[in-house]
Amino acid sequence: MGKCALSFLLHTILITLCESVFIKNIEERLFQQYPCFNTSNGGCDCRYLDFEDSGVTGSIPASISRCVHLEQLELDRNVITGTIPVELTELQSLAILDLESNSLTGTLPSEIGDLQSLKYFALSYNDFTGSLPSVLGGCSRLAHLRLRNNHFTGSIPSELKLLSSLKEMDLSINQFVGPLPLPTASQNTLDFIDVSANALDGFFFADELGQLSRLTSLRLDSNAFTGILPHTVGELLLLRMLSIRDTHMSGWLPNALGDLKFLRTLTVEGSDFSGSIPSFLGLLSDIEFMNFAGNSLSGMIPSELGGCNNTWFLSVEDNSLSGTIPSSLVNLGQGTLPDGINAGKLSVGGNTPGFCGVVPSLRDTMSPPHYLPTSTPNSSVSPSSPTKPSTTATFATRHHPCHPIHRHHPVTATPVTCISTFTPSFTFTATFTTTITSSALSSRP
Repeated sequence: MGKCALSFLLHTILITLCESVFIKNIEERLFQQYPCFNTSNGGCDCRYLDFEDSGVTGSIPASISRCVHLEQLELDRNVITGTIPVELTELQSLAILDLESNSLTGTLPSEIGDLQSLKYFALSYNDFTGSLPSVLGGCSRLAHLRLRNNHFTGSIPSELKLLSSLKEMDLSINQFVGPLPLPTASQNTLDFIDVSANALDGFFFADELGQLSRLTSLRLDSNAFTGILPHTVGELLLLRMLSIRDTHMSGWLPNALGDLKFLRTLTVEGSDFSGSIPSFLGLLSDIEFMNFAGNSLSGMIPSELGGCNNTWFLSVEDNSLSGTIPSSLVNLGQGTLPDGINAGKLSVGGNTPGFCGVVPSLRDTMSPPHYLPTSTPNSSVSPSSPTKPSTTATFATRHHPCHPIHRHHPVTATPVTCISTFTPSFTFTATFTTTITSSALSSRP
């Protein structure tokens, strides 16, 4: 090949690449990058269309139906607007449909149930509205349903119980109401459930919970669920995260929690649980995060919690706990901790009648903000996470039931006269810097 011909070829390739970069409209990009798409009689042979994070704009064209063999359509992290065209539901071979992180609106077409090959359906971080069509229950191969952070309303269709291949169900941060459909024994493939930040209510399922034997993460936060946490939770032997923040669930925390050997995060903050903190939690040597704040728990802090060597955060504040703070809690944070996490965060303030005795001399003894680490299956994307600047604070404590520890108000410590079980107050200084990494879901079948 002569120099001129080679130069012309390189010039042509460069122009093509530049055009591909600067053409933002999705339909124009399809015409430019996939010549078979530009046919009047259909029959485009494309099986994979991937414009992930490409800056494309416009709406999904109805002409997408020309790609009759399309198996994978990835348009996530762009600036696509408009609605899902009903013509898209004609793609009978479509297995992966990823439209996350765009500006799509409207309701889901009822014909979405025609996508019988669909395995991965991701619409998170858009502006979809309306209710979920019950025909979704007909997508028998669906394994990943990700609808986080939209404006969906209405009840969660009971037909979702029919999805026998479902592994991941993320319906969080929407406006769903009513009960959470009870899982069935055929759904023992589920390993991730997140329905947090909705308006769901009703008595939380009991016996059915133990059927989800593969579940690794269960998040029910910020809903109006009622009832108790059933003892069948102890049958979820693979569970790594259990989060029940800000619900109306009540009753005693079951001792069966001590059977969850893989549990890393347990938070029941802001609910209505009562009774004592189960001592069996001390068997969870690998647990990292425990938050019991804002309930009606009573009794003493179990000394057995000192066996949780990998725990870097423990909060029991704003309950009705009393007695002495176990000296064994000095062991908090002695194990291997996540990068950027200071060890031994203990928060005990706001209890009535309060504690007596001496606070264990932890390496750090102050509550960081109530960040909750997000545990998600097959995490591979780790965006930047909030970092709390280094803070130093001085607190006075009076260790007697009449003087509960108040961590919120820095004061000057003043010695008091010791009578019987009274002990002098003292001042301690705590410095902390906390970094929490939230891993975004990025799983593919």
